[in-house]
Amino acid sequence: MHSVLYNLYVIDVRSQWMLLLCIISVLFAFPTRTHALSLHAVSDLITTSAPIATSSHIVQFTATQAIPASGHIVITPQIGAFSIPASFDYTDVDFAVSSGGPFIERDLSSSANATNDGVTVVSGGASSITVTLNSTSGIAAGDVVRVTAGALATHGVNGDVNITNPSSIDSYRIAIMTTNPSGSSIDSGTAMIAIVDPVHFGSRSDAVAPVRSNGLPSAHSLPVIRRSNSP
Repeated sequence: MHSVLYNLYVIDVRSQWMLLLCIISVLFAFPTRTHALSLHAVSDLITTSAPIATSSHIVQFTATQAIPASGHIVITPQIGAFSIPASFDYTDVDFAVSSGGPFIERDLSSSANATNDGVTVVSGGASSITVTLNSTSGIAAGDVVRVTAGALATHGVNGDVNITNPSSIDSYRIAIMTTNPSGSSIDSGTAMIAIVDPVHFGSRSDAVAPVRSNGLPSAHSLPVIRRSNSP
C-alpha cells in the first residue's frame, strides 16, 4: 500500500514539474511587448496658415519613453493635404534636443552614422520626414525634441525649401511617431494645424472729411442791448 502511494506521489510531482515547464515554455514563446504610449506636449508651429502657401514647420514634443540609438522619429503630414517638394532634403531640417536646459542642435546628414543623425524624406502628397538617430546617442525619456523643417532651418546649412499647405480651409493632422531601430512603435502623437484665409488690414477712406471743433466762439456779431437812463 505504501509503495502504491509513493508511486502516485512521484507521478503527481512529475506532473507538476511538467506543467511548470510548459508554462515557462509558453512565456518564452510569447515574450511580453512594450506598449506604445502617447507623446506629451505635441505641437506644430507654422510660419503661414494660408492655403497653398509654402510654410516652415516647427514640430515639438516630449518623449514619454526613451528612444534608443539608431531609433527613428517619423513625422507624417496628413496624406493628400500637405506636399513636400522633391528638392526637400536634410539641409532643410534642424534637429535639437533639450534635457531640461537649452536646446542642443544635433548634426544631420543624408544617412545616420556614429556621430550624425540621418534624415530621409518621402516627397509628394503622401510625404514624410524620418530622423534616424546615430548609433551612439539616443534620447532619454522626458527629453524635449524639436524638429524644424523648411527655410527656418539654419544649423549647418540654411534651409531653402518649405512644405506646401493644403488648398482647402480646414484643420489637418501632423502625425509623429518614435520607433526602435527595427521600426516598432515606442510613442506616438498628433498635432493639429488650421489652414485659414489670410486677414488683410487696410486704411479707411471717408467721403466727407471729419470736422473738428476747437470750442471757441464764432466771429458772428452779437446783438447790442441799449439801456436808457431816463426816468
